[in-house]
Amino acid sequence: MAARAEQRAMTFAPFALRDLLAEVKGRCFPAMGALVSVGFQGGYAPLACVSYTPFPRQGTARIAVHSALDRPDTPLDVVRFLLKHELIHVERESARGHGGGRRPSHPAAFWEREREVAPEAEEMWEWIESEVGHCLERDHRRECVFVVPKRTPRRGPPRWALYPVSVSAQNQDAWQDRS
Repeated sequence: MAARAEQRAMTFAPFALRDLLAEVKGRCFPAMGALVSVGFQGGYAPLACVSYTPFPRQGTARIAVHSALDRPDTPLDVVRFLLKHELIHVERESARGHGGGRRPSHPAAFWEREREVAPEAEEMWEWIESEVGHCLERDHRRECVFVVPKRTPRRGPPRWALYPVSVSAQNQDAWQDRS
């Protein structure tokens, strides 16, 4: 069950999220003590998000990357960038300890740190906007970008309006073979 939570059995992306997380964490956040897991999520959900649980000495975090990016043409650098962004949240949470109350998710210090570890941010957002921008919805109050799934017919595979036609056709064939 734990392995399934890390990454779904069937994926279209030419990368393993766990491997990318280990690479990014090792390269950009070597001193981070938090235990971090990663996986895909679907539905109406953030493009990427993190949940953090503080522990006395070491916290645990779960990063969720939206399945809209589970595509063969998603550049590794886009996923690396999103992982860096979410790991900055983990870094900030573990540094400040557990405290109540609502705080801004992205204060000036956050963006400064992102510029240090992810100078490619602007270029990555250009790809995201060009490829999946039509399915994105900004929530300024929650400081988040959500993916809004396209409604699909009752029968057939779950499909996003953002998969290339060739992938959707492959999915459709695979789905019909199982029926």
